[in-house]
Amino acid sequence: MQLQCKERKVKNKSKVKEIKEKEIKDKTAFEAYTSNPVLLSSLNSFIEFRMKIRKPMTDRAVSLLLSNLDKLGKDDKEKISILEQSILNGWQGIFALKDQGGAANAKPREFTQGVRSGGHSGQSEYAHLDKPGWSRRA
Repeated sequence: MQLQCKERKVKNKSKVKEIKEKEIKDKTAFEAYTSNPVLLSSLNSFIEFRMKIRKPMTDRAVSLLLSNLDKLGKDDKEKISILEQSILNGWQGIFALKDQGGAANAKPREFTQGVRSGGHSGQSEYAHLDKPGWSRRA
């Protein structure tokens, strides 16, 4: 019993050591990428988020993240917004910013009561199923 506990502790210690080494690599990669402290904080928050959802990023994934971030964001402010959008929406990856206006800028829909988009004039689209012998009550 004690032997199993010691083995488990050794495994946990080695995992903790691996995680710490990975965090150090990520931080140095981020520091080489930018000197903006707010962007660094956002990048670290994104990595932390990925760890919490149990989807840690490999070294290769971090480098791809940074290259995609360069493609999607023009400046540091936009890159920060992209990272925050992904964290807020629970996304594993980064994507172009959604429209900031949302529903306010959307084209209003036109609704008319009782008329479907097919142009039917008040007749139910299930009218062919309303047979004289068929009733809903049994």
